[in-house]
Amino acid sequence: MMLVVASSELAHATPAAQTAVVTRSSETANTEAQTALLAGVRAFRAERYTEALQLFRQVSSASALQDIGLYEGMTLHKLGLHQQALVAFRRAHRFGFRDTVATYYQAVSCYRLGMLARARLLFGSLHAGQSGSQAAVLGPRLVTGARQFSEAIAEAGQTLEQLATRLENTLQRIDASLQQSVTQTGESSAEQRADLATEWLEEATELLLMLPEQQKAPWLPRLKTSFVVVRAATIPATPSAASSNDSASASEKNSSAEIERLWCRAINKLGCTL
Repeated sequence: MMLVVASSELAHATPAAQTAVVTRSSETANTEAQTALLAGVRAFRAERYTEALQLFRQVSSASALQDIGLYEGMTLHKLGLHQQALVAFRRAHRFGFRDTVATYYQAVSCYRLGMLARARLLFGSLHAGQSGSQAAVLGPRLVTGARQFSEAIAEAGQTLEQLATRLENTLQRIDASLQQSVTQTGESSAEQRADLATEWLEEATELLLMLPEQQKAPWLPRLKTSFVVVRAATIPATPSAASSNDSASASEKNSSAEIERLWCRAINKLGCTL
């Protein structure tokens, strides 16, 4: 059965996103998942975000709805759980699901966490589309918000000393993330820790690319070490019941592949191997 859910209903839940329109569909949701998803949307619209998150996670565990990370990510963002939000968005991105409103929330979460290089790129992509269809999706408030966040990032500065300090701090955050809990209950999994580390790994990559060519070389050995450690963390030490699931297995493969792509981007070499 085809499930078509207007995620704009989620965006309409808050004044900042009341004109946003995002459409999502899936052929994989069963009746139970459809019911929970629609209930989650209603809870989100009523600003009952904790309830909405529980419902979306119920959908996540009960079906192969690969875009559920977008719903979870927007809800986690509203709860101020920005690290978890980024991990949820990434899960949906691995299966090719993206939308404009979720990108805005992702950018804000990056900004709140101090991932200014990534936030700059994400807000820049929204700003570039402000005169076209993206503007119609975002609505005037989010368009204004994207511009204001971009201005705040520019004011934060990007001197060589500032970039080096941010890169140093980011490399430290990668290691810390592999030991960090990322769930509301205080529990964590190896996959969640690796995903969070990947968020910071992407920030480190973007910071490196902002440096002049002659300043990049000293950072590459440490950065490569981080890449190797994070990629190893994405591979389960022992196969779990979840990893036998086709969706979980695909996620693991996509996770490893995206780390390879990030490394190639860092060294500006397409088709490289880590």
